[in-house]
Amino acid sequence: MAGKGKLGNVELTLLMGYTHTLPVSTTPNEAYAFSHTTANTDEPVSYANTSSNTEDNVLKFRVEDLFPQ
Repeated sequence: MAGKGKLGNVELTLLMGYTHTLPVSTTPNEAYAFSHTTANTDEPVSYANTSSNTEDNVLKFRVEDLFPQ
């Protein structure tokens, strides 16, 4: 939202925004890397096997609702 106007001799400007996101992994089982183990095998690294909480596949450190001030 944006606006501009005057209130008497004072000029006013308004700039406001809002962002809503759904921060989830859409491919939780897809391997994005491979980890070399002590048994000399390459194990796939994915969101599903490395995240500490895979409930609803919500990504860590993501903001769902953003309303800057």
